[in-house]
Amino acid sequence: MSAYFVGYLAGSRIGPRFIHRVGNTRTYAALAAAAAGLHAVFDTPFTWIVLRALIVVCLAGLYIVMESWINASATNRNRGHLLSIYMIVNL
Repeated sequence: MSAYFVGYLAGSRIGPRFIHRVGNTRTYAALAAAAAGLHAVFDTPFTWIVLRALIVVCLAGLYIVMESWINASATNRNRGHLLSIYMIVNL
């Protein structure tokens, strides 16, 4: 489980850099493809720990991309409503 939180921290640091370099659409596509996972291919615990961390890095980056898209497309009037719908769907 600690790999999950290490990956989440790393993803929240790396995600914005990717967005600034290549944009939202390319970042989303790259992270979604990378997060598909290879857990079914490998069966060693160490490999699963590394894969778990890498997948969560991608997941954190995807969250950043989605939330930045919502913030960019929302107005001040409807931003709270859109973010609340996003959080309800996310949970």
